Amino acid sequence: MNTKLTTHIFGSVLIVLALLSGPLLADEKKQKKSSPSVQVPASSKLAPSTKGRISNSRAASLVKKKYSGTRVLGVSRLERGDSPMFKVRTLSKDGVVKSVFVDGRTGEVFE
Repeated sequence: MNTKLTTHIFGSVLIVLALLSGPLLADEKKQKKSSPSVQVPASSKLAPSTKGRISNSRAASLVKKKYSGTRVLGVSRLERGDSPMFKVRTLSKDGVVKSVFVDGRTGEVFE
């Protein structure tokens, strides 16, 4: 096979692969940014609410306030109709992992 033709085909294949991988990498970055699990350090401050809705860190702070001595493992935002909800995974001093829920509008904490 001609060397110029081989180089041209190889270059064309590389360009096509580069163009196809762009959207795949963009989707992967979006998935990483929209990760539902958020680690909240124990020293986190209360975050201000926006538009009557609380943030992930505010939900974690409310749970820590109600269940003192527990460690927050992660926070997930759940959408249920018009009412946002947060699922907060906690770890007690005794090593028990449980889920606690926070109403995204009112900040009410419940199991």
